[in-house]
Amino acid sequence: QDSLPESLSCAKKYLALVTKTKSQASIDIIASVQRALLQLLGEEEEGKVIIKDNNTSNNNNNSDDSEVVEQKTEEEFEQELLGHESYFAVSLYNAYKMQIDCIMNKYESAYEYLLKAQKYIAYIPGFVTNATYNFYHSLTLLRLYLAQGKEQSQTQIMMDQVEKNQAQLLNWVNGCPENFVHMHTLIEAEIAHIVKQDNWKALTLYNKAINMAHHNKYIQYEALARELAYDFLSKNEQEDLAMQYIIAARELYQLWGACSKIRQLERSITVEDSIDPAVNGQFVFSNAKEEKISSDRLNLQTILKASQIISSEVDLKKFSQTIMATILEHAGAEKGSLFAVNSDNELVAITESEPQSP
Repeated sequence: QDSLPESLSCAKKYLALVTKTKSQASIDIIASVQRALLQLLGEEEEGKVIIKDNNTSNNNNNSDDSEVVEQKTEEEFEQELLGHESYFAVSLYNAYKMQIDCIMNKYESAYEYLLKAQKYIAYIPGFVTNATYNFYHSLTLLRLYLAQGKEQSQTQIMMDQVEKNQAQLLNWVNGCPENFVHMHTLIEAEIAHIVKQDNWKALTLYNKAINMAHHNKYIQYEALARELAYDFLSKNEQEDLAMQYIIAARELYQLWGACSKIRQLERSITVEDSIDPAVNGQFVFSNAKEEKISSDRLNLQTILKASQIISSEVDLKKFSQTIMATILEHAGAEKGSLFAVNSDNELVAITESEPQSP
């Protein structure tokens, strides 16, 4: 996946090309992409996205010396699209705005953009935007469910929509898992966390989504999955583990080039946490709170390590031996057995293990 600066560079080139052809529909589509990229890159002041020409001002490529060629509010830009009857671009722009607000944790606002995009979603059939719209639609609904921002009477309707979205996304996963499996898995993790409140399953799925996004080089989705896992762990009072996820998420957002998101993360660290000064150009989050290791924390540490094993192991025998060793390590036991119920409803030992000698 290209970084945001690389994507912006491509958008500017394509916009210059289609402007010469005077194809208004194409101009509006690429302009919508460009504005969304600029917002994530932090090129926004007082509600106006700032578009600069780096080739002006004495041919200096420093963006600080570049000439501002456009400065419009969101409403002005959208009205311009509607005036051109560029409904494809309107839907695309609002879908991107929903995505941006989800990334920025502004779920109420994301829901408003969702409704706007929904009006014109029929204009973009067969595009990958449908899959990202599906994913962020579900994420928005689940996060509103978590915040209890909607009436209880609406929660079942919301969950029915998430289920419908997941069924459609699963069809795309079956057709091309490399592009969609991380999306489907991350929503399943959110369902396990928010709706089912199944901590073991949630953490396993968060780690699986992280691994899939990493494997298929979807930097932004890996960053988002790590941030959501951080939120899950924080809510379960596992601050030390959570910080590992948010540190990695911040670095991934930086690689992607999402300056707005990075600034938000740096502002939103809680009082107990702190941000150390930049070291070698990178900020390091540190947790200042010291706590005794409780049995609950020990249990979730075991779950974390075990869930990482589950998401990577395929061989059942090797898996059972590895999981047994992990449990023994965290329990401080010298010997243990893992039991399961067989088809005859009998309890049988499937593996026995001892910790390895130092």
